[in-house]
Amino acid sequence: MKFKTIFIIFNAIIILSFLFFFTMPFFIIGFDQFLHSLPKYWITLTLFLVTLGILNSYFIKNWKFFSYLENEDWYGLINYLETRIYQKDRISGYSIKILLNSYLCTSNIEGMKRLEYYIKGKKPSLIASYAVQFSIPYLISGNASESEAFFEKLLRLKNLKSRAWIMWNYGISQMQLNKLGQAKDTFAALISPSQDHIVFLLSMFMIKNLPGLDDSDKEKLESGKEAFLRLYTKNKWIKKLDKQKSNIQIMSLYRIIKEATDWIFPEKDKKEAEDGKQPDKSTEIPIPDETGTDIAQNATGNGEK
Repeated sequence: MKFKTIFIIFNAIIILSFLFFFTMPFFIIGFDQFLHSLPKYWITLTLFLVTLGILNSYFIKNWKFFSYLENEDWYGLINYLETRIYQKDRISGYSIKILLNSYLCTSNIEGMKRLEYYIKGKKPSLIASYAVQFSIPYLISGNASESEAFFEKLLRLKNLKSRAWIMWNYGISQMQLNKLGQAKDTFAALISPSQDHIVFLLSMFMIKNLPGLDDSDKEKLESGKEAFLRLYTKNKWIKKLDKQKSNIQIMSLYRIIKEATDWIFPEKDKKEAEDGKQPDKSTEIPIPDETGTDIAQNATGNGEK
């Protein structure tokens, strides 16, 4: 639905609701009594007008923002938010999140890094709040040492959000540096149903191909698989992924998530292939844009160097 339409419908509903409430006594107590009691309603009327004015002021003030967002005009939205943040110094978590997503949609990695440096100097607490989004440039930079240092520093923060994702990213940077033993320990700590379930699956998928797994590692991997399969069927898992497809890291790691899904749920697809049937489309992960696939390739060290 168009933003302008929503704005008009919102005002119409609010005004009609108030008129119904305001004039209801007229039909109950009659016209004379209604006129006599009318002065009692001035406080309610004033509060209504003030509230309506505040809400409409908010929409009008942010009209350009909502229009850019509605039309998916990412370049216009980036320009609007950059002016708001860099020139007017109006920094909010919501603006940071939308700007980071817009940068990703336009493959503007340099813009993401510039924003990180700026926010570090102005509101460093927001780095911890949007650590997953700020991680993307490091996942694809090709500089594993820089990435490892960045994620290690993030993990020291007490107020870090999405800690499991940052820890998984940290394990990826350790793999890229060939610190396979440390990477194994990092991923092993994430093999638990108490963690984010996507991180849970990806950690098992990453650790299974690492060399030097001992019996306890293999036992933990097997028990992790059993625990995961008690939680999900393939259909249920795909539905969960579909609900979270707007998550910036999930979008960026599409290829790995698809491979991990095929690994944990192999039997049905294998049986359909043997029977000559076409795969069930309802159990396929929606394909994101090419940017997401490229990021996934770089994150595991399989992209171009």
